[in-house]
Amino acid sequence: DYERVIPKGEARRIVVKSKELADAVGLVVNVSQERSRSVRFDLHDEHLEVSARGDLHAAKAVVEYQEGSAPGAEIADGKGEYTFGLNGAYVLAALAVCGELVTLSMNDPVSPVLVHEGGDFRQVVMPLRV
Repeated sequence: DYERVIPKGEARRIVVKSKELADAVGLVVNVSQERSRSVRFDLHDEHLEVSARGDLHAAKAVVEYQEGSAPGAEIADGKGEYTFGLNGAYVLAALAVCGELVTLSMNDPVSPVLVHEGGDFRQVVMPLRV
């Protein structure tokens, strides 16, 4: 039953431009570990920081999200920051079929991330430990 993996509710939600996020993930995923393609997402009060580390290199990119889509008090424990990890290749695949704006919804760092534009079309990306 696929409905079991679709996150219920959304403790945290950001809206970003699909192309900007895809460009950032595409940049950093090339230095991540080949097997897991792990990319770290650090949500701050004003931007989303996308980063990855490999054996020899590290890369980081910053993506601005729509103002008001992730109020600081709701991001994580009042600190205004929240970190989660995803497979960069899966994120790129999800973004490839999205329009101009995409919403990322999540409940906690170990829960699936819902990628959607609104409407009924939804994609789920499972988290990685970072």
